[in-house]
Amino acid sequence: MSIRRMLATTAALTAPLLLAACGGGGGGGGGLGVNTPLDQVTFLQIYNSSNTYLSRSAGGGFQSTISSPNTTNRVTVGANYSQFRVQAETVSSFTAPGAMDRTFLAGDLVATVGDTRVYQNTDGTLNYEWRVRLPGRDADALPEHVAFGRWTRADALGNRDTGFLVFGQVAPGTDVPAAGTATYTGVAEGVRDRAGFAAEALTGTSTVAVNFGTGTANLTIDFTGSPFGATITGTSNDVTAGSSVFSGTAAGGGYSGSFTGNFFGRTDVGIDGPEEVGGVFRLINATDFVYGGFAGEQ
Repeated sequence: MSIRRMLATTAALTAPLLLAACGGGGGGGGGLGVNTPLDQVTFLQIYNSSNTYLSRSAGGGFQSTISSPNTTNRVTVGANYSQFRVQAETVSSFTAPGAMDRTFLAGDLVATVGDTRVYQNTDGTLNYEWRVRLPGRDADALPEHVAFGRWTRADALGNRDTGFLVFGQVAPGTDVPAAGTATYTGVAEGVRDRAGFAAEALTGTSTVAVNFGTGTANLTIDFTGSPFGATITGTSNDVTAGSSVFSGTAAGGGYSGSFTGNFFGRTDVGIDGPEEVGGVFRLINATDFVYGGFAGEQ
């Protein structure tokens, strides 16, 4: 159980003052605040996202690029997870000339495995999939205000574009302090693409240790129990008071690359900094890639 959940009783004593300071500021209008858990969204809510993606050709050649956070990278969530509109920038694409933009409805749900939902549909030319790992509030180890998913679109020849989107209630910069420390623990998922091999799905754990005073964040993603069989470590030196975004370098298993992260939720009683963190990563070894997303909470 997280520290913030253990302190729920104590926090209730000061909740009226805290909530008064937190009202509004949601990503999609309607006054939804960053204290609202994702499973309590009651209308269409837009979340801008970071995105990392890989495009692969049917002939085995493929390429990987990290796109910048912007309004073309976003997830629109319907009330009670009734729908997801997934929009992702695709700088280079093998399957279609434009950016990814697909809506998945309740009828597109083909599987539920634990906290992961798998949606699939087609436009007759391309097949689309959205695998989203959603928080089950107080019922699992996942954070409440951030989630991530993997989108894929593929044609009949085996060409595909795919990538990870991390989305949720981004913390206001004013909640990122200039002192104190925080450790965020949670989950990570990824894909390893190697020439001549089928894509391998990766599942593991994540830890982000932040020192707000020194402006550093150390990322650890443990994929030792997955086909990757290694731990990824990363370091950021640009955690800045007043800013909810940070980035750094990462390496592991003979691969090296980078990651980007955001803080999510609000600062709770008894902790330093926002409640949660989430981000995306991409590593390369020659022409092979490991990429994915992570999310954690204090």
